[in-house]
Amino acid sequence: MNCDGSVDSDDIDGFVLALLDGFSYRDQYLCNPFDADCNGDESLDFFDVDGFVALLVEQDASFGAPDEQDDQQIQATDDAAIAGG
Repeated sequence: MNCDGSVDSDDIDGFVLALLDGFSYRDQYLCNPFDADCNGDESLDFFDVDGFVALLVEQDASFGAPDEQDDQQIQATDDAAIAGG
């Protein structure tokens, strides 16, 4: 909601402003306030909050989550420690 292309805690203020005053949001962020329509009903209202929170949680869950390459590196480090110890 701060128009930086990612969803994180920096978007909370923009999201709230878009819900409360779409014109002020557009003036401040120079973005479409309907980007805050997180439930897709073409309306900005309280019903978008759950969708926005879900986006935040989804981003938070994927942040720092190990991928397959990380898993392999961790396993190799563990194997080396076991072999050496």
